[in-house]
Amino acid sequence: MSVLGSPSRRMLLRGAAGALVGLPMFEPAVNRQARAATPGNGAPIRFVAYFVGNGFQVANLNPDEPARFLPRTEGTGFQLSETLMPLAPFKNKLLVLSGVSNDKHAWVHEHGAACFLSCTSADDVGGSKTISADQVAAQQLKAVTRRDSLVLGMAPVGKVGTAISYAGPGRPVPKLSTPGEVFDAIFADGAGGAAAGAADRARRLADRRSLLDYVLGDAQRLSRRLGRADQEKLDQYLGSVREIERRIAAQTTASSCTPPERPTGDADIPTKHALMLDLVALAFQCDVTRVVTFAFYAPGGTGQRYDFLGLPGDGPGHHTMSHAEGGLTPAELDRRLYKIERWHIEQFARLLGKLDAVDEGNGTMLDNSIIHYGSDCGNGRLHTYGDHTYVMAGRGGGAIKTGSYVRYVKRPYKGRLMVSMLNAVGVMVDRFGDPADQTIGPLI
Repeated sequence: MSVLGSPSRRMLLRGAAGALVGLPMFEPAVNRQARAATPGNGAPIRFVAYFVGNGFQVANLNPDEPARFLPRTEGTGFQLSETLMPLAPFKNKLLVLSGVSNDKHAWVHEHGAACFLSCTSADDVGGSKTISADQVAAQQLKAVTRRDSLVLGMAPVGKVGTAISYAGPGRPVPKLSTPGEVFDAIFADGAGGAAAGAADRARRLADRRSLLDYVLGDAQRLSRRLGRADQEKLDQYLGSVREIERRIAAQTTASSCTPPERPTGDADIPTKHALMLDLVALAFQCDVTRVVTFAFYAPGGTGQRYDFLGLPGDGPGHHTMSHAEGGLTPAELDRRLYKIERWHIEQFARLLGKLDAVDEGNGTMLDNSIIHYGSDCGNGRLHTYGDHTYVMAGRGGGAIKTGSYVRYVKRPYKGRLMVSMLNAVGVMVDRFGDPADQTIGPLI
């Protein structure tokens, strides 16, 4: 039976080769799962959520100084703030949003973390009452990658309020909390370790190449029976196949998926943080998964200190300072909070730089990602949850229009932002989150 005449085998081609290589007349046969694996531009789309706790310094305590987090101006000509300046190389791939509401839960840090990606209320012990958006995407994309998702954090899931990914009501997904664990998840699944992971990837690339060779031969046999109009369609088809061949060749020759030395032992916070983010980029380069969440230390009572930034180790922790407490002057609180938030943005920029350095032919890996950076609350000092600020990065393969700052006045529901992210990776929903909320459609 001809590949070109069999929808089921065309679906197999989509899953094995990572892109649709069929004639336009067969496009309706492609199921949603396959469409999620590779949208129209031919590259896989990645879903990333990056969480930091205790809100942002959206208003300074010292009235004589402007706030350092929010952009200075709105629209496409927006000016990055002092805190966001490390993101300048990616400004045209950013979308900064403020005034987004995620207030369906009690106004406490732990509930804000639990509902960061579920956009609903928390249960009696502070966990999410429903599945989080990343795990919805993971369920859709699990057929095309070795791992459905990577759930990472600087600390393992412990007490309530330390998890942002939920497989279902009250079911937090365990976090990988050391670089060694993340390395093993990417490269060392199974008894063969990293070598087996590399061999498995080589075998999958060979399978893709063999299948494309078969399809090209099938197309050449078909061309002898086509009229002029269909011959033009076939030429477009062959162009798509050759583009996939080019991508497979790039995957074969690139050293980007070569396993590095496995991280061992303990590391200081900056080193561990950098290793974790570098491994996220590697996971995408190896196409191990297309869904990643990363959570820095939990908000609230953990009292994370930043002595590695030169702040006093015996001084108040981040949570205390975010509430304008700790016995410091307003000017000193502003200075310390700025230093902490700027460092986090610098680490976020590191990840974006890693992704933007990978050319995928029709854009970079950053272009083919949709990345959500945010916190459990908007203004940490006031515990506000109806006016979140989020930084979105990446174009979702062209699904997201970037390069602007949008300040919402009517406080749209964050569930719509999750709809936008899910739609970008091919999960076609029109609402998400709190079932009582009737707003529908994507936000961006």
